[in-house]
Amino acid sequence: DVAMEEKCFQTLYQSCDGVIIEFDAGREEPHSQTIDKINARHLPVVSIVVKPSRLHTDLHVSVDAESIGRMAADVFHLGLSKGSSREIVVIGGTKGVDIHQRILLGFETACSGYGLTIGDILYSNDKTQNIPPLLQQALQSHPGTAGVFVTNYLAYCVCQELKQTGRAD
Repeated sequence: DVAMEEKCFQTLYQSCDGVIIEFDAGREEPHSQTIDKINARHLPVVSIVVKPSRLHTDLHVSVDAESIGRMAADVFHLGLSKGSSREIVVIGGTKGVDIHQRILLGFETACSGYGLTIGDILYSNDKTQNIPPLLQQALQSHPGTAGVFVTNYLAYCVCQELKQTGRAD
């Protein structure tokens, strides 16, 4: 939602130190005003999947979708204590959406090299209300789950739900 994006950016504009952005390459134009404001402030930017062509900052890093998945697997590999479960549950965005599929590909590839297993892949369809029942289903089906990997922006909902269920560790 471009109007919501603009409202959020206006709120953060005066105090943010950097920006993480993600949108489809074919959808850059609706975000041109926000990109122009990023350029004007010379903010550091991490762009996920696509670097906007209008972005003109010296402080830019771009990360492709497969790398995001591999980095997530790296975090699980490094963060899980020895002897703990190696089972991870994935909560994806919308099934079949290219970015989520590419993130999963990178994650699955790296997991196999680390001896991590994926217990389940469930899809939230990018709706916050779907997170509690999906997470409950995942934890009931896989009680030994060591962690949850979320491929979209709803990770904060998963964290809230894990905290409420006493599984924040």
